Parts: sequence; structure tokens; C-alpha cells
Amino acid sequence: GLGKAVSSNKVISLNDYLDNELKETVDTIGENYLRPSTYNDNVYGIQTYRGNVMIYYWICDKELFDATGFSADDIKNIRDLTPVLAKLKEQNENIVPIAPSLGANNTPNSFNQLAILSARDDYEDVLIGSLNPLTCIEKDDLTIKNIYETDMFKEACELAYEWNQNGYVLPDASVATDAPYDLIKAGRAASMTIGYAYGTESVDEIMDAQCGKDIVAIPLCETLLTPVTMYWSITQTCSNPEAAAKVLNMMFTNETVLNYIIFGVEGIDYVKGDVVDGIQTIKYPEGYDMSSVPYTEAYSCGIVGNQFIMYALEGNTKAEDIAFMKEKTETAKLSPIYGFDPDTTNVKTEQSAIGNVVSQYASGLLTGELDPEEYIPKMQEEMKDAGMDNFIAEVQTQLDAWEK
Repeated sequence: GLGKAVSSNKVISLNDYLDNELKETVDTIGENYLRPSTYNDNVYGIQTYRGNVMIYYWICDKELFDATGFSADDIKNIRDLTPVLAKLKEQNENIVPIAPSLGANNTPNSFNQLAILSARDDYEDVLIGSLNPLTCIEKDDLTIKNIYETDMFKEACELAYEWNQNGYVLPDASVATDAPYDLIKAGRAASMTIGYAYGTESVDEIMDAQCGKDIVAIPLCETLLTPVTMYWSITQTCSNPEAAAKVLNMMFTNETVLNYIIFGVEGIDYVKGDVVDGIQTIKYPEGYDMSSVPYTEAYSCGIVGNQFIMYALEGNTKAEDIAFMKEKTETAKLSPIYGFDPDTTNVKTEQSAIGNVVSQYASGLLTGELDPEEYIPKMQEEMKDAGMDNFIAEVQTQLDAWEK
């Protein structure tokens, strides 16, 4: 990551260029966007500027949902799902009301309760800023806490336990291996939760295709803005860093330059279509696709420069979605620890031991297979025995230094 590149002296500070060669970029993305790449008051990289505010949706077979008599207006947050799941179970004897996620991004199998409960919904009092899978802060309090000791985690487990005990959950959900949308497609499950940066209409279309049937997508929450963690930097060995900074600036601010890099030459590698929501749409020339066109780096969409001045390729991210993500990024709420990335090298032994405890309990708790009243205390005690206090102290020391 960037932190290791900085500590090993592989990249240079960009401070000398921020008010000159990179000024347009800073004006475009905003100074807050530089916080994750700032070390000891020096900026060492520019984040890829792209949609990174996640909207968590409840996805349900539309025919089954319509039969419940509920409407989208009845579901404002994850807590509102309980009576809907009850009705789905009552009406569909052989279909499980909700299937779990499969532990994406090293998280346990769950129904995404932690991500949903910690985000912005009707309940601001549960706003959580996660530092890593083990620690967090609550609201504006910069006291590091074990995320598995928060009221939010307890509520997430209690919700899952209620669902599980009432038969709303896939059996053996904690070790499930089938993708939830495949279960919906096969008629074995009615619903799931999933996170997307896109708006409801696009998610509806995507999930229709993945689930193989008409679905309804209902937003449950909107997450805090999190760092993208893909950076463009200038190496120590660069012979002309001033010129490199100018190139970086064009990647973030010059629509023509960026789209030459991604899509190639107009008329040869792509042809232009309409402008939708301020975004130029394009498609491949007749008879060509991504694998046969003379040049394309379309696979790099969202990695290079500024996604919001990138053309919208037919069959890929739609212009409406790019405009939606831009609006969400510009208006997103930032955690007070936005940009803080603790280095856990000094407590890697503890981190490994604590991780083993989490892997033993978390999926069972977050899918409702384990009674939270009995097993959360056991989990917390074993985390302490594994060195959680030392881990928290290390992260707290680093956060205190970063905050100053």
C-alpha cells in the first residue's frame, strides 16, 4: 500500500506541486480527498476519483414481495425487514425468506447488518466509523473500541438470531457457499442484501439479470465516504517530477487526455453517442467489441484518474450511474477518521490471534446460529485473552498522533 511505499522512501511528497501543477486536481477533488494519502503533513498520492459511497439494498423476488402486501415505503431500514420476512415465510413454505452474503472483503457470512447499521439511516445514534475489521469509533468520539463490544454488533446479532429462530434464514447460513442471487434464481430464497454505488433503477436491472427474474431493489442505507485506496504517485527515481505532476493533473482534469488513455481514438476505437446527464456516451464501432477493437483500456475504468469525466461505454457503467456516483461523492458524509490507516505491524501477533477468535464466532453470530446472550461474552473474553487490549492501545496511540 501507499503507507509502505512512503516508509520505504519509494515515492516523493507532492506538496510542492499542489498549488501549481496539481492545483486543478485539488480544486476538482477537494482537499479532504487528500487526507488518506497524507503522512506527517506531506501528500504522497492522489486517490482515484470515483464513486465510493455504497448504497445497501434489500433485493427480493418481486412477485413474492408484491404478494406480501408490503410496499417499498414500508421499508426504511434493516429493522423494517422483520415483518416482511415473516410474511414471506408464511406465504412460501419451501422458500427461505433471506439468504446471507458470502463473506466478501474478508467479512464473515452475514446479512450485511454491520455495514447497514453503521451507515447513515434513520438512526444516527449508531453511526460507526470502522478503522479495520476489529476496531471502530462511535460518532465523533475518537476513542478506539472493539467493534465486537459495541451495541451495534449486539443488535446485529440479536436481529439475526430472531430471524434464524423464526426460520427466516437459510439453514447452515454461516457456512453457505451458494451465491445468494443463485438461490433466488433457483427459487430457494426470496431475498438478500447487497451493496452498490449505483442508483435503484440500475441495481434493479443488474439484479434482474443476476437473479434471472423480476426483482425489487429497496435502499436501506447510505454509507460514509471511504478512501478508494488506489493512488497515483511520483516515484523517487522520476527524472522530471514537475512534468509527471502535470501529467497527473491532466488525468484528473482533462477529459480528452483521460479518455484517450482509456478508450483510444474516436472513430477507430469507439464512436460517440448522445450526451446524457452531462456525460458523453460511446460504443464500439460496428463489428467490434472489447476483445477485438484495436485499442482499449476499458478494463481500467475506475482505476485511472477521474471517473466522473470518463465517457460512459455502452454495456458498461451508464452515464446516469456516473452522474449519480458523482453527486453522492460530492455530498457524502465523512467520518472524523477519514483517511486514518493504522499500521498494525507492531501487533500482528495479536491481530492474528484475535482474527482466529473472530473466525470462530462471528459468522455464527451474524447469521443467528449462535445465541448472542451466551456467545458474545465468550467471544469478547477470548478476544481479550488473545491481546485485544494491546491491539486497541496501539491503534489509539496512532490515532492520537494522527489527529494532532
